[in-house]
Amino acid sequence: MVQTKQLVAELKMNQSTRNLAFSGDGSRMVSSGNDGKVYLWDMNTRSCLNVFQDEGSVNTTAVAMSPSGEHVIVGYVLPHHADHPHALICVCDMWLL
Repeated sequence: MVQTKQLVAELKMNQSTRNLAFSGDGSRMVSSGNDGKVYLWDMNTRSCLNVFQDEGSVNTTAVAMSPSGEHVIVGYVLPHHADHPHALICVCDMWLL
């Protein structure tokens, strides 16, 4: 039985963690940092299953996982766009795992 506030694991990424989300059953977790990489974790073994680059993103602002754990959506902001130089452009990429 895990007690409240007891450290059960440490999962290491190459950059600082900015966002994370769990699958509906808690068996998987997805995390992202400020390097555009997205990490998929197996929470039963506490191991990294995959690392992929979210192309076009260097600063992920949000990440979510579908309840089934089959899809991941990653959001980021493009600060300047040629068509709208003063607007922030929000982009979301969806991945099938």
